[in-house]
Amino acid sequence: MASLIYVSCSTLDYPAGRDALEDIRLVSLARNSVLDITGLLIATPTYFAQLLEGDRPALDELMDSIVRDGRHRDVITVDRQQADTRRYPRWSMAGFGPSSFVSRTIHPVLEAVHRGADAGDVAAVRSLIHRLVPEDSESVPRFVAGDTDAMTPRPEE
Repeated sequence: MASLIYVSCSTLDYPAGRDALEDIRLVSLARNSVLDITGLLIATPTYFAQLLEGDRPALDELMDSIVRDGRHRDVITVDRQQADTRRYPRWSMAGFGPSSFVSRTIHPVLEAVHRGADAGDVAAVRSLIHRLVPEDSESVPRFVAGDTDAMTPRPEE
């Protein structure tokens, strides 16, 4: 079991990009379920950041696809760790989209990491993710239009 965090530059135009976020969510739910990957996506109008959890070969397969996805560029894996357990076992795709909170609080951290991640920046991203979604959280919102944030739980097995 491993976890990784990547940061990338979004190529989406907003507000139309919200439809693309819904497409990302739907595709990710299906693909992540097949690959047995869990995690969290954060989207600002300028950046994406994602924490992914799963077996290393599945993560590598998913990252190959993510790097080729035209909805973002300059994908940088900023953290990769071995993990004993999943932090978010219930979430095939949790996500926070553009909102006032994301723009104000998260965007500056992602910008700093993308420019050149140091240990403090990576720790800040990991800390933000952990604060946004408490470990093994069950009750969080899902992607919706407007000034809100969102998530989708994994189906019960």
